[in-house]
Amino acid sequence: MTHARHPLLVATGFVALDRIFSPDGKPAFSALGGSSGNVLANAAALGARTLGLYRIGADVPGRQVRVEMEGLGCDVSMVRADPGIVTPVIEHLVAREDGGAPGHHEFRRVDPLTGTSLGRWSSIEASDVERLIRYAVPPQVMYFDRVSAPILHAATWAREQGTLIIFEPSAIRDPDLFRQAMELAHIVKISAERMAEIVAGALPPASTMIITLGARGLQFRLSPDDDWISLPAVDARSVIDTAGAGDMVTAALIWQILDHGWQVDGSVLSGTLRLGQELAALNCEYIGARGLIHALGADPFRALAQRLRSAGTTHLASST
Repeated sequence: MTHARHPLLVATGFVALDRIFSPDGKPAFSALGGSSGNVLANAAALGARTLGLYRIGADVPGRQVRVEMEGLGCDVSMVRADPGIVTPVIEHLVAREDGGAPGHHEFRRVDPLTGTSLGRWSSIEASDVERLIRYAVPPQVMYFDRVSAPILHAATWAREQGTLIIFEPSAIRDPDLFRQAMELAHIVKISAERMAEIVAGALPPASTMIITLGARGLQFRLSPDDDWISLPAVDARSVIDTAGAGDMVTAALIWQILDHGWQVDGSVLSGTLRLGQELAALNCEYIGARGLIHALGADPFRALAQRLRSAGTTHLASST
């Protein structure tokens, strides 16, 4: 498939190579990772036309990241290999809880033998944004999970072109840039465990906010003046690895927006997020942040998602 110069989704921010270890501690496989990388890959697997806007190292992990993006049909013309940086590598360890049952995961970003860093995130630069602005067609959706001056420049330009902006932070590293990102975004999705400051109301809210609550599900609010709407979690038949569950929800949201447009409607958003939760629950039955796609393949995964979407979901939302 050819997506060149007509992306519907542009994703930027944190991308890495995940080295995934099975519960017995043995290496399982390597895969494109990082929240932004996962969302991009998930959306592409769902059939979206996607463009990656990243700066990675001119190294073996960087080549693996790029090859996997290409294999999923992503436009990688703006994935720039910079010989001056290192592509981040994350060792993804699937642990076992007491009693031997598969359980939680943890991430390691330091080589346990040498104590050296496995690489840190590097933002895109002004030249990358200039290339984006020269792109023929503005995207329908722009997603980012990290902030920097160039990323905010890109998001400002995109919003001026009518692009829907989705911001999914995991930490506040620069309060000023963070505030700007919150003000730019149409939708902000956060984890209550990681971003308690926002949940407590310490920072300005976005138009639409989605807060994931782990095993308790999620809640969302369409605008600062609206009530919160809650969705309980979807139980997985067996939980092997919860990594990437939130990224699956985000990708399903973007998929729906690309196909049907952004509707500021609680019932519609409830159904969309419920679909994402169902896919996330299935993903938890496999190791890796995108284990479901890795196990099934992109085409069967897309067919599964389409069947779930066609079947519809029960709107289990309740006002709180």
